[in-house]
Amino acid sequence: MPAMRFKGLVTAGAALTSSLACLGFELEGYDLDKLFSYSWGEFRVRPQFATSFSFNDNIFFAPSESLEFINQFDPAYLINEVPARSGYDFSPSQGSPLQPYTGVLQYQVYRNTNITPTNRVASSPLFLSNVFPPLEVPSAPGQFGALFGFRTNSLQFSKRTADVIGSVSPGVELQYGSEEYNFIGGSYNVDIVRYIDQGIEPDPMHRFRLQQRVERSRIRFDGNQSLGYVSSFLGGGANQGGRLVDRWNGLMVGRVTYDSSAKTDIYSEMSYNFTEYKTSVPLYSINTWQVGLGSTYKPTERLFFFTEGHYSQTASTPSVSTLAPAPYSQVYGGFFGVRGNFTEKIQGSIRGGYEIREFPNVPAAGSFGIPAAEVSLTYLPRYSTQVTISYSRRTSVAPQLAQQAASFDALVLGARQVIGASAKWMASAEVRMSLGDFDSLVTPRAVVYDHIPGSNLRYPVVRAADFQRSDNSMNYSLGLSYTPRPWLRAQLGYEYESYSNKFTDAGFENYFLPDYDAHRVTFTVQLGY
Repeated sequence: MPAMRFKGLVTAGAALTSSLACLGFELEGYDLDKLFSYSWGEFRVRPQFATSFSFNDNIFFAPSESLEFINQFDPAYLINEVPARSGYDFSPSQGSPLQPYTGVLQYQVYRNTNITPTNRVASSPLFLSNVFPPLEVPSAPGQFGALFGFRTNSLQFSKRTADVIGSVSPGVELQYGSEEYNFIGGSYNVDIVRYIDQGIEPDPMHRFRLQQRVERSRIRFDGNQSLGYVSSFLGGGANQGGRLVDRWNGLMVGRVTYDSSAKTDIYSEMSYNFTEYKTSVPLYSINTWQVGLGSTYKPTERLFFFTEGHYSQTASTPSVSTLAPAPYSQVYGGFFGVRGNFTEKIQGSIRGGYEIREFPNVPAAGSFGIPAAEVSLTYLPRYSTQVTISYSRRTSVAPQLAQQAASFDALVLGARQVIGASAKWMASAEVRMSLGDFDSLVTPRAVVYDHIPGSNLRYPVVRAADFQRSDNSMNYSLGLSYTPRPWLRAQLGYEYESYSNKFTDAGFENYFLPDYDAHRVTFTVQLGY
């Protein structure tokens, strides 16, 4: 996308904001309110516009330290043993004087008929020069031994890079009917983004959303669908470093409820969600559909007890040909729960149960079962203060590997405080914690970086490995918003993100998925309801 297009949109957004500010001195607030909401009977149109600038000190989700390693199949120096001082000498270049060597060594044995790296055989493991172990002279016919030293290499997932990111997001919201009864509504927004210092301009991103509610007699239908095209850098458990990844995300949910009596109802819920990668990355596109059946009992007007069961299937499709085909998995689960107003100040829902995920086409994979739960509570200590807590524990599949099941625990704590009697200012804070446990999955051949004893160095090797791991993600955010009019809001926010993982096999540490942290500061102006 040409830079001029982005600059033009920013200029247009600034001009629109400035013009509205000027109009505020000449027009009544009611007239300005009408500018962002047009109604014809039960049909309503609301234009939307937002612009934001954010500073991010780690746009590529890079680790703070690079991986240091040596390649034992590519020795750099021929080493001379100096027994008199229990050390080693080497010559940095042809004809240069010998000098002490303090790196990593290996006693190499060659096949005399074909001296190539592919036929090189090591008679000892890698060791540090200060270890000075006794070495055995090769005794097989046609072979000889030689000590070799290695250079230290650096492998960086991506560079830690800071940048200012600007975006403009025009859009529109449509609705027919009343949200309290029967209605259908939708919205569309396009996000145009530029990483200013890097000069990176992803493709325009699109967001669609639909909502429906239809009620007739004892039957009610509620629907919610969203679809988005995203072009961004991926972090967390799907980290791709400095690669811009294009993808479609979608979620479709529909629920039909039948009021069988004044105190009971029966409902059925259907959902479908997916992530489809359009960029060639070593990840699986994943889609899941689910059907569920439940029933509610209402002992009082404030509380609702319910029980429900569901069945779902998850399919994974390789985004690149180098990934192995992935079998589908299925989940059986059930919950018991309660929702409603628990007290005058606490409301929400709590449900717990069990889920079992299995791979029917892979009998050796067995099944993966976990206790499952979902909690969502809101506490209103006073009219101007709101505290929320939510927790979920569910099963899923790994995006990098076929046939690897996982469980995810997510906890969110949030608070909002209205400031002042006019309620134009609001402060917010939120903490998000996520823990992912990935099931054991052993493969006969995997690239790992094993540790060299006594050092921080590692070396690449292809061997059998277990991809079992645990992920830990933490997000802390603070925000302050100012809403002088119902259609105008300015927000200032700060977020800190930290991601780490722990592999059962240490050879994957900071290589398969690196640890990282990031700080972000964002300023946003929104126009529209």
